[in-house]
Amino acid sequence: MRSMRCDKRPRDEAVEMVNDPPKFMITNKTPPLLMAWWNDMHEFRRTEIFKHLGFLTDIMRFSPDRDLIEALIPFWDSTCNVFRFSDFELTPTLEKLDGFIELGKDL
Repeated sequence: MRSMRCDKRPRDEAVEMVNDPPKFMITNKTPPLLMAWWNDMHEFRRTEIFKHLGFLTDIMRFSPDRDLIEALIPFWDSTCNVFRFSDFELTPTLEKLDGFIELGKDL
């Protein structure tokens, strides 16, 4: 199989694709120290952080689907930040991730 560049142009030489997926650490929940820091924070500070991160702070409140993540790991191309399948690429966006995790807020 020929490797493709991020811009879909074939590379000059054939590069053998590695079938061994990269090793990842999957966090099942927000670390307790981070939650304690957030919960102990004064409302003013939370508002300031919210101004910069928006609803991204809600990520601390959900648990990822470990099985889904493990199923997708072999398809992840970390050099281009895309999922590569046999005949197409999928680039995750915050809006798409919001749909998958159903936060119900605009990211």
